[in-house]
Amino acid sequence: MNCLSGAIFLALCATVLCTKPSLQDLQEALSTNDKIWIGLRNFYSAAGTDVLCVYDKVTTRSGTSYTLEHGYRKEEKTFTGTLTATAMKEGDEAVLNVKIPEEGQDNKHVLKYWNSEQKNCFILELHNKTSNFKQCQLHIWDNALTDYNPQRFPCEDKYDEYCGTTKHAVYSSTCRTAQ
Repeated sequence: MNCLSGAIFLALCATVLCTKPSLQDLQEALSTNDKIWIGLRNFYSAAGTDVLCVYDKVTTRSGTSYTLEHGYRKEEKTFTGTLTATAMKEGDEAVLNVKIPEEGQDNKHVLKYWNSEQKNCFILELHNKTSNFKQCQLHIWDNALTDYNPQRFPCEDKYDEYCGTTKHAVYSSTCRTAQ
């Protein structure tokens, strides 16, 4: 009987741990009308180490297609631009295919985690083809940062689990007031 109980327990654990986020989860992660900030990432931007306050805001959505306002701060200057994105399923993964319209090159971001209970943070992973490096980012809804604790972001425990220990803070309390 103990072996049977152990086998059932292991099967349940494997099911819970191996369940990957769905396309519906990805669409839900993008369903806010507010800014979605990058709290942490395990890499520096190609634009340099001083790129801070990075956010995306869905400006239009049509089915699984999105237009995003993309903004960031560098050397005390604010920059904004437009990105287009398509949410899709590739195999068993939920993918957000992001493009800069002027450049045409797309980047596939895989949804690794969505906080389906609190609905305020998610983790995207991008395989950088140039550096052959797994880039990982913690995205946080603006409303989850109203009581921001600089010691710990929402979902940071999941960031540690999926992205490892390398952490570059992109968000600070000055981001919401500076934009």
